[in-house]
Amino acid sequence: MRRDPQLMRRLLLAVEAGAALPEAGREADAVPSAEQYHLMLLEDAGFVRRDAQGRVSLTGGGASFLDAVRNEHAWRKAMDTSAAVGGLPLCLLKDVGIGFIRDELVRRGVTLG
Repeated sequence: MRRDPQLMRRLLLAVEAGAALPEAGREADAVPSAEQYHLMLLEDAGFVRRDAQGRVSLTGGGASFLDAVRNEHAWRKAMDTSAAVGGLPLCLLKDVGIGFIRDELVRRGVTLG
């Protein structure tokens, strides 16, 4: 299964909102759904964590990623950039989002250090 950044972003937004998420398969040979698979990827990347009861919450890294790509325009710009170069890891999608935010702040006259 290919990594789907759109799905990963939707899942992170759902976690932030406290929405119900699919549970991971309990059997060793269970094939995870796309949502379960992408939650596992987000957990591996350190963007979410599961507690002992299986509840999922954002980590600081997950919250920072969402802050960088929450804006739809920033997300579209990140996805367009990703498509142009054949795909980007999540850390670079975040960097593109941060770049958009930085450009927007400068455009609004905010001086950055």
